[in-house]
Amino acid sequence: MKRISRPSLVTCLSLIVMALAFTSCDNDDNDKIDLTFSPSNKVEVAVGENIALTVNGGAAPYLAQSSDTKIATTTVDKSTITIKGVAKGTATIVVMDKDKKSGKIAVAVKDAATLHFDKNSVEVDATKEAIISVTGGTAPYAAAPKDADIASVTVKDYSITVKGLKAGTTTITVTDKEKKNSGTFTVKVK
Repeated sequence: MKRISRPSLVTCLSLIVMALAFTSCDNDDNDKIDLTFSPSNKVEVAVGENIALTVNGGAAPYLAQSSDTKIATTTVDKSTITIKGVAKGTATIVVMDKDKKSGKIAVAVKDAATLHFDKNSVEVDATKEAIISVTGGTAPYAAAPKDADIASVTVKDYSITVKGLKAGTTTITVTDKEKKNSGTFTVKVK
């Protein structure tokens, strides 16, 4: 009868210690901190507009590349990553530092507002007025509040006058002469 030998306790413990040693070496590679971005690693930008983010961590110089340059392009200046919206859609910007640490920025590019305002939102007291300037499209412009109980609006040339009526928040939609170009801004009445 043939005798089968069992591994000794010392052999088993030695194998466990070696396995742990190899595992801890592997974890050293995973301890690299990925790059992060301020204000966020997910951004939204309009077609034709730029947004700048700051790289946190890593070591300069940084390289950045877009997954789809037909949607968004990117440039690097020291630790600032600038992303430009090219066309509506989504893309990913991959940033790498000199030590091969990397991070990703998810970019959503939305359609550009065809009418532009000097402010995207305005606060006004009830019975008081605020003025917003509009550019783009073709004058004359028309404007209408979503909730006429909160604010009223009048238009003269390139100025939109908003009057607060009662506390609340509403949006004002502005259209141009052609009725093809429009834009909205928010009004908060205190």
